Amino acid sequence: MPHTLGVRPGSTFHERAHGDNTTTVDPAPTPVSRSSRHRFDRDEPTPPSTDAQS
Repeated sequence: MPHTLGVRPGSTFHERAHGDNTTTVDPAPTPVSRSSRHRFDRDEPTPPSTDAQS
């Protein structure tokens, strides 16, 4: 494997394939996405369509 992928990636692949993974696990990982809400003071009308109708 080291000849195919290179020394370090090949060694890492070999180690992990044999169950030797020393990566530390974060017990509280950061969320992948975040969201927010915004409330308007009043209803916002839908703007008129800009599509040309025949």
